[in-house]
This record gives sequence, C-alpha cells and structure tokens, in this order.
Amino acid sequence: MSLVGLLPQPPYPWFSSIWDGFARQVEQDRLPHALLLVGQSGTGALDLARAMAQYLLCSAPQLGRSCGQCRSCNMLRAESHPDLHWVLPEEGSQSIKIAQIREMTDFIFNTAQQGGRKLVILSPAEAMNANAANALLKSLEEPSGNCVFLLVSEQPAFLMATIRSRCARVQIHTPNFQEALQWLERNRVANAEQLLVSAGGRPLRVMEWLASDVWGQKDQLRQELLKLLHGEANFLDVAKNIMAYGPVWALEQIQQWLVDSVKKGFSDGVVADPLVNDLGRVTKASLVRCYDLITAKKRLLLSSANPNPQLLLEEIMMEIKDLQRKSS
Repeated sequence: MSLVGLLPQPPYPWFSSIWDGFARQVEQDRLPHALLLVGQSGTGALDLARAMAQYLLCSAPQLGRSCGQCRSCNMLRAESHPDLHWVLPEEGSQSIKIAQIREMTDFIFNTAQQGGRKLVILSPAEAMNANAANALLKSLEEPSGNCVFLLVSEQPAFLMATIRSRCARVQIHTPNFQEALQWLERNRVANAEQLLVSAGGRPLRVMEWLASDVWGQKDQLRQELLKLLHGEANFLDVAKNIMAYGPVWALEQIQQWLVDSVKKGFSDGVVADPLVNDLGRVTKASLVRCYDLITAKKRLLLSSANPNPQLLLEEIMMEIKDLQRKSS
C-alpha cells in the first residue's frame, strides 16, 4: 500500500475537525490504542488512516503535522518503514485470513525498530473471517503498549461487537456538498457538480471514475438493464455480463438510478436518462423494495461470508425484470 509522496494532514479538507481532535489526543497522550474509522468508500477513510500513521510515526511532528523530513518520514515515502504493518485482503481474495493476523501478531510483539510506536492498518475490517476476527480480538484485549491499531470499515455491523467495543469509533460522514465540489474544482475536474451528484456526494469516487473507463462501463450497464426491462434479454445473461464490471460497483450504480427514478416520479417531466424514465413509471414502493434488496445483497458481498456473487446478481436481476409489471 503506497505512501509515496506522503499525504497532507488532514488528507482532505472535510477531515479538519476529525484531525484536530486526533492531534489533540496525541499531544495530550490520550490516544486510544485502537481506532475504528467508519466511512463509505469514496470519502477517504483509508487515506485518513494512512495520514494518521504518517503523523504517529514521525520523529519530529510540529503543530499537529508530520515534518516530512525525518528518517521515519523518508522511510514512509520510500514505502519501507519497518514499524508500519498493513493487513489487507490478499490478491484474488475478498477476505482477511487468520494467517495474516498471526503475522501481524508477530509484528506487534517485536520491538519497534525506530524506537517509537508501531502502527497496524487493517482494511476493510469486515473482511476478516471468523478465525481472523477472534485472533485480532486477543491482540486488542492485550495490546502492546506502543502499538496503535487503525481499523477501517465501510460495514461495521459485520464486525464482532467485542471488536467494536475495544476500538474508539471515528465516524466519517459524506463531505458537505459545497466543500467537496470546491475540492474537485481545485483539482480541475470538469463537470464537477454533475459528477459529484452521480457519485452520491463522494468526491474520491469521482476521482476513481475519472481514472478509469467508468463512463463507458456505466453506459453499457444501462443498456443491459434497459434490455432486461424491455424483455430483450434474459436475467441470467444480464447477471453474467454484469459480473465483468464488478458486482459491488454495478449495484451501487443501480441504486443511484433507483434513487433518481424515485425523484423523477415526483414530477411529470422527462429526463435525459432513458433508464430513469422507464423506472420512473414504477411505483415508488417497488423501487424502494428493490433498493433495500440491493443494500442487503451488497452487505453480503462486502462481508466475510463469501457468498456466490453470480447468484446474488441473478436474484436482483429477477427483481428488476419484475419492476416492469409494477408501473404506477
């Protein structure tokens, strides 16, 4: 996980109040040994954890900021700091396994090589399987005095209650719209307002989209759903095609279309998006039920339960196909 270039502190303007409270705790030696950073993807929770680690490992912090010049900061810049340990799902896996927690345990009980703190960043925390979660709990119950845990989670409800109770929760809200818009405009993002609305107010999601072919993929996904609604495609084929886009990403786009369709239902106008126009004729209650179903299935996909994503998508596509019969 790259720390190249070091992050500004706070990494984004919408973290100012969180950062001030965090820096105050550090200065007053009141920082809990474990923080649980909770926030939706696209709001910067993981970057906040990285910036916190950067500050906590700095040898000469000043005014709540790391110096950027000491040996620790230089090692972070080179991605070679021996006292920072990452716990992430391994490539090709969606879960964090007990072997990774055991490796982390070896790390935390060794002496810090730079003579200061040791940092563990674990993300996403809900990706731990049951064995891994139980192993982590033991480390949280008997913490090494100079080790700080930074857990990042989008779905904290999937974490063991005992893990949540041993962490100080840091709630990360979606940024104020105007603040997020100004940040995008300072980063020279064209059509920033339209993109931010499409991303549900999450500016980092906009940046992720711009770095990929998300607009082409979104249009392809729209066409798949239109064919499904018009009876021109089988729900099994559509579910199979959507798998190629990434199930969680696809479900988030569908949820946004459902939200836009509910809003459209309050007016008689025609919007530019043909999918929103079609769904806008469906009863609001049916759209809300579909939205709730997707929320439940998305939570399963993000959990450590390892569900079959193809089957989940097929169930959702059946529900969407059935929406055509529920026009108001």
